[in-house]
Amino acid sequence: MVPDLQMPNKLARYVEWQSGGRRTGRVAYVIGKQRLPEPIAGAEWQIVSKFNASKEILRDPTIKAAFKAAIANGVEVVSDDGGSKGK
Repeated sequence: MVPDLQMPNKLARYVEWQSGGRRTGRVAYVIGKQRLPEPIAGAEWQIVSKFNASKEILRDPTIKAAFKAAIANGVEVVSDDGGSKGK
């Protein structure tokens, strides 16, 4: 049996928050935290720990395109309504 050396990165969801607790309106789907883009000035990325990709697709089937882009490119930044904003 081959030992499990490292778990592969999986798709994660990050929400961008401004200081003061307000959302910027950007969400990043990434494979590996190192792929996160720089946040806008005065903001930071926070992981959504309860994110489940399969449940998200069931809730919003249009998000599938963003998931595909994130898997292909390592990251996809979208608006909170699911529209792509690019990197």
